[in-house]
Amino acid sequence: MRRPPLWGLALLAPLLLALPALRTSPVGLALVAADAAIGAQFFRLRGPRPAPPSLVVLAVDGDSLALDRLLGPEERQRSPLWRRMGPWPWPRALQAELAAAVLERGAARVVFNVVYGQPSRYGPADDKAFSARLAPWRDRVILAAAYGRESQDGVERSQLDRPIYPFLHSGLTTLLQSPQGLSDAIPGLEWLESNLAAFAPPRPDPLPFVATGRRPPRQPLGINFPGPAGRVASVPAWRVLEQPEGFWRGRTVLIGATAPELGGLLETAYGPQSGTEVQAAALASVLRGDGLARPEPALETLLLLAWGLATALLLRRGPNASASLVTGLALAAAALGLGALLWARAFLVLPWAALVAMPLAAGAVRGGGQWLKESRERAYLHQVLARRISPTLLKDILREPGPLWTQVGGSRADCVVLFTDLVGFTP
Repeated sequence: MRRPPLWGLALLAPLLLALPALRTSPVGLALVAADAAIGAQFFRLRGPRPAPPSLVVLAVDGDSLALDRLLGPEERQRSPLWRRMGPWPWPRALQAELAAAVLERGAARVVFNVVYGQPSRYGPADDKAFSARLAPWRDRVILAAAYGRESQDGVERSQLDRPIYPFLHSGLTTLLQSPQGLSDAIPGLEWLESNLAAFAPPRPDPLPFVATGRRPPRQPLGINFPGPAGRVASVPAWRVLEQPEGFWRGRTVLIGATAPELGGLLETAYGPQSGTEVQAAALASVLRGDGLARPEPALETLLLLAWGLATALLLRRGPNASASLVTGLALAAAALGLGALLWARAFLVLPWAALVAMPLAAGAVRGGGQWLKESRERAYLHQVLARRISPTLLKDILREPGPLWTQVGGSRADCVVLFTDLVGFTP
């Protein structure tokens, strides 16, 4: 049985390792990391864009935390909210007042990016005040739940912190990370079924889907970041009552910490952002309907196989090393260009690393093999013909030692033929 050529194996390796079934292997994870790096470059090349106007962050920022130092006692007395603001954590009754303030002014819903998994440190009265203040809007307030895993003494434990208040809606704040540690996706149903199956129902869906009333897809949904920190409209908590008439009407308001001193910074394609800003980007992706989705596993497998076949057919036509290398580079560039177009226009994430690696690896191996063969042919032809033909013709032959000179058949050309003799030379 004839063995496949070496360049065919170089083509097949990235194809197989990019298949969904093998993506968790060490080399498969390297391809996943390369996909994430390419996606991050797409974000930088695209640049920032406007965020949905219906979304606003009510930020627990540095100024709100330092209000006792920024405003004098008399100024703080002018507002009941200002009097109670100071270092974090704030009383939950104050946080409820912030939510009530925007709901009373027409906000469509309030989404908390603060996990209330334990009773308030300010006592039961604080918890009671939180529930009572927001009771009129129970169906328009979404609380946060958090999932975490930790390893202790070789035993891995999972924990799901759900809000202690009996509100109608809660959403999971967990976001998925790339191998480089970039927060880049919202969990899908497969992840939820795999990680939350051990917990008693009801199990929360991801926060962005709960806030928009949409069902999560099977696969993770990539976050289509509008840009660096600050792209989503933000209002400092201490200025909640200072906004113009109608500002809050119809808007989705995300309440959470953005102050760097509170920690919780996450790495993104645009650099570090607070967890609340990343949640806002995730929420914006679902609101817009432009979250980044991968094809279904079966469709992705067919895509990889079709691209591998097309690459093999085109590379086989390359008559020499330079043609194979140029074909490989052209196919890799085409894969990147098509991937960028589908990413920007159709919000589709392809297995870019594999699509690029297949023609690059196969083209390099095939071109390298052809170059070695051509080098041997040049050396042989130079040895045989150096004393028999003109240097100019030999140079042309050595420049392209392919079928033109080594196979029967020749080629068509316009020529001038001179027949001559020297007088008296024959004797």
